[in-house]
Amino acid sequence: MLQVPLLKEYIHLFLERNFYRNFDARVRAKPDDSLWQVWFGSGKLVWGLLISPALRFGEWANDKSQMRRESYAYWTIEHVLETGLIAPETETPVTFSDVDGFLTFYETVLARVSNSEYEKAISKWYIDFVRSHKYPAELPLLIPELRYAGKETKHLYRLDFCVLNAYTMKMTGFEISPSSTHMSIAGIKSKTQKELNEELSKKWGKESDKRNAYFKDYGITTVTFTDAELMDIDACISEIRIALEEHADGPLTIECAEHELQKAYAAIWL
Repeated sequence: MLQVPLLKEYIHLFLERNFYRNFDARVRAKPDDSLWQVWFGSGKLVWGLLISPALRFGEWANDKSQMRRESYAYWTIEHVLETGLIAPETETPVTFSDVDGFLTFYETVLARVSNSEYEKAISKWYIDFVRSHKYPAELPLLIPELRYAGKETKHLYRLDFCVLNAYTMKMTGFEISPSSTHMSIAGIKSKTQKELNEELSKKWGKESDKRNAYFKDYGITTVTFTDAELMDIDACISEIRIALEEHADGPLTIECAEHELQKAYAAIWL
């Protein structure tokens, strides 16, 4: 292509015609299949967000041929409005007529499950943040209690909050981790120093395994807010806001693709 002008011109015309005919589908990134459906919620209150949901033989799955053709950015509030949320035991998605309708659901159902004052403060901020935003539907969903094992009732782990940013393809989890809940040990006065160290080691091992598992299987990097950081909840919220508002540097173009091809060609042959 790069050495024969006539062939290069022909390929350009062919690719340009095909590219613009399917522009949106061509330029958008396709996420790893582990994120084609995400399940969140505590205990039996499980909700699913699928990219292109289809009910097949009584089970919810994705229509793979439709995924890149969907007009909405993945895992955004607009995504929720278009597909609804899936309750595993039902055959009809739970749908919302507008952003306010979904935020009411977020406030009265999703946010009420938590007993953590920090999680409640973050949920309240998110609801107010979306309501006041110029383009609320385009914002990523702040996913509460992202489940590691999917919709199964018995699951290994949950992330307190998660942002899956379709504009940058950055996946960020947020753990509210005060020592009073994550590193507490019962009956501390009756235990020896060795027993305390062993129990603390087990708890820390479990916390580390959780973060490693989310990163390995879902590509999610976890930010942990400790006691000291939670004393300034506004600073924690600022980090979450960055993950919600971050966008990619710019769109993919034919010129950029050709430039990358030129660099690859030079690296091989020069």
